[in-house]
Amino acid sequence: MTDATTSEVLTERPKPERFSRKRALLVWSLVAVATILLFLSSLTLWLKRQVIDSKGYADTSAQLLQNEEIRTSVATYITDTVFQKVDVNAILQQQLPPRLQPLAPVAAAALPQLTDRTVNRLLASPRVQDLWVEANRRAHDRFIDILNGKKTGRFATAGGAVVLDLNPLIREVEGSGGLGKRITAELPPDAGRIVILKSDQLDQLQKAFKFLKALTVFLLVAALGLFAIAIYLGYPRRRNVLRASAVIFIFAGLLLLIVRNQLGPAIVESLVKTDSFKPAGRAAVAITTGMLHEIAVALIVYGAVGLVGAWLAGPTRWATGIRRRLAPPFRDRPGIVFGVVAFVYLLLVLWGPTPALHRWWGILLLAALVFLGVWALRRETLREFPEAAPPPPVTAA
Repeated sequence: MTDATTSEVLTERPKPERFSRKRALLVWSLVAVATILLFLSSLTLWLKRQVIDSKGYADTSAQLLQNEEIRTSVATYITDTVFQKVDVNAILQQQLPPRLQPLAPVAAAALPQLTDRTVNRLLASPRVQDLWVEANRRAHDRFIDILNGKKTGRFATAGGAVVLDLNPLIREVEGSGGLGKRITAELPPDAGRIVILKSDQLDQLQKAFKFLKALTVFLLVAALGLFAIAIYLGYPRRRNVLRASAVIFIFAGLLLLIVRNQLGPAIVESLVKTDSFKPAGRAAVAITTGMLHEIAVALIVYGAVGLVGAWLAGPTRWATGIRRRLAPPFRDRPGIVFGVVAFVYLLLVLWGPTPALHRWWGILLLAALVFLGVWALRRETLREFPEAAPPPPVTAA
């Protein structure tokens, strides 16, 4: 080591001592707060997707009916709705000739089973599934209108409640062989209408809705911003702060997976009291929490990328060799380097492996973090290798 190099090292060493206590306390406090906000933002992002986002709600409702367990439960509900509200035996006795009227009770007993199979088959058809999605979309529109304080005409006819109206499905299958127009004509107007939200629940939900809308993006931006500030203030321990932040992302993702796996069965047990409907309940919980799983996986992936970045900035022989090779293009062709990064990021956006890459704000936010990371790596690399020397071959550590 030359005298100049020794002097530089000795000059840099007092910095950790001078900033070790105050700055370390500030940095790790920021990381702790960012960790809490990151976990909360993941939950609120999932809730926003399920409760507020119309496209997300429609996609979820389509997946629900495509599930065999849920489709069977919906078919059973429609069948029970019809045959509990209509005296099928009396209708058959009126329709059958006198000599066949004694067979009416037998036919009435067999008709529900036939209807259930027919409805289940029809629910698997694209047309009926479109009706199901439309029924859920209308209920969701009413739900959002109510939460926004808009009492539309459709809301008023619902008697001050959000209703999932399955009557179009009943009308669709009435001539399918399992139900007849004579039977469905006897149904009351509210047949197949499931009350989702009552008027006395509106006030609290409206407040929660406004809070959720304002909170979701703020929490995510605040969490990432605090992580970025902590890493910036972490000099000369930035790599350690980056590595710790990456580990936190992975931990948060694993924690979300645990929460999803543990809370799912508990929710089914508390809400579904009939054993025959519990398989459908478990399927519904799995589908509606699917995005929570995607968010958890995304956090783990982001954490892994952060760990790679921390390693790349480290003192290992492989990492040093890579930085040495990157020094000439970083110095002489920075435009090409950032162009390649932009092209790779564009391909990643087109692929869309994480939920954030399906939202414009997520695309911009991740793009800013990616380019900031490359800029920081370039800055440190040029500081470490200021001269254009041919890079030696990289050997194993």
